Amino acid sequence: MGELLINTPYVKYIPELDTYEIVDLEGAKEVVYKATRPGSIIDTHVVEVSPDPEIVIVLRKAPDVLFKELLNRGWPLKKVVDNVWAEILDIVYTSASERWHRVFQIDVTLRSPEETFEVLKRCITKRCRSDRVDWLEYSEKTGFLEFIERLSR
Repeated sequence: MGELLINTPYVKYIPELDTYEIVDLEGAKEVVYKATRPGSIIDTHVVEVSPDPEIVIVLRKAPDVLFKELLNRGWPLKKVVDNVWAEILDIVYTSASERWHRVFQIDVTLRSPEETFEVLKRCITKRCRSDRVDWLEYSEKTGFLEFIERLSR
């Protein structure tokens, strides 16, 4: 979805975060709805802009692993921390679950891209099972929560 909206007036670039922010939700929604066809796959974390899908799958990753991966991509620290907090607090999963009642979450932390693809194929053919994910508890147990709280100050 990001690629679809990048050159529209509905998003604004935030240089310090090296990211785009939707500034006109209705305009963005219109663009996405017009571009979506039956069978389309929408890759987004902005639930409010997505048309009603046949299936909703939220990919999840352990916050400490996500933290390292995003830093290795060269993302600004604030953007990394914001994304990690969103993962710990289930922001995308909760938003999707509030909008659509049947949402699957798949923990991709220890899965290769090929294994993840196989799980997604099963989900699309209606043989999907949600993984149990509780990154807040995980972060408390591993000490990562204390680390990310310190970074957030």
